[in-house]
Amino acid sequence: MKFRVLLQSLALPFVSGVPLEFRSTAGVPTGLPADQISINSVSTYGTGCPTTDSVSITLADNNTVLTVGFNDFQTFVGPDIASSQSDKTCSISLNVYYPGGYTSAYLNATYHGFAELDAGVSGNISSLYSFPGTIGSGAFSSTNTNINTGGVYLKADHIPLVSKVTSPCGRNATAVIRVRVKIGGSNSTLSGTLTDDDVSLVLTQQVHSGKTVCK
Repeated sequence: MKFRVLLQSLALPFVSGVPLEFRSTAGVPTGLPADQISINSVSTYGTGCPTTDSVSITLADNNTVLTVGFNDFQTFVGPDIASSQSDKTCSISLNVYYPGGYTSAYLNATYHGFAELDAGVSGNISSLYSFPGTIGSGAFSSTNTNINTGGVYLKADHIPLVSKVTSPCGRNATAVIRVRVKIGGSNSTLSGTLTDDDVSLVLTQQVHSGKTVCK
C-alpha cells in the first residue's frame, strides 16, 4: 500500500494532559476591536505536532480567524509499523481575549485530511474543546468523527461560546483544543494511513452588550 503524505506544519514538546490555566491580565489587545472575542497568541504541542517546523500558523481578520497547517499529523497501521504510529494528538493552546460585558459567539472548526485504508481498517478524528472564561455547553465539549472510507475527508464542528466579564477592561484566558487522530485494523496484516492536514478556526456571529470603556 502506498502511503500518501500531505500538507503543512505545527510545534512545542509534548505535554501530557490539557492545561486549563487562567490568566488574570486584562486590557484590550492593541489594534483590535474592544467588543469582540479575539485570539491573542497561539502555541501547539503533541505527538502530532512535534516540532516548530511541523506546523504553520496564520491569524487573520482582527484575530478571529486562525488556520493551523500540519506536516506530521499522520497515523499509520500495518506490518512492521510501530503501534505508537497509530494514535497521535496535537493540542492547540489559545490565549483568548474576552471583552467586558456579555458576548455570545460561535467557534466554527473545520478539519481537512486524507485517508488511505485497506478493507477492515478504520480511523477516528476527535476534538476536545476547553474554553475557561465561557459559560454554557461550549465551555467544555467534545466531538468524534469516524473515517471508514479512503480519500479526502472534512470534519466540521460548531461550538457556542458565551462570556460574561464584569471588568470593563475584559479578561484573557487560556483555551485549549486537543485533536486526536487514531487508526486501527481488524488484523495486523492490514495497512492504512489517516492524516489531519489542517484546521481552520473562525469566531463568528459575535453579539456584544455591556460596558467596554477600559480606564
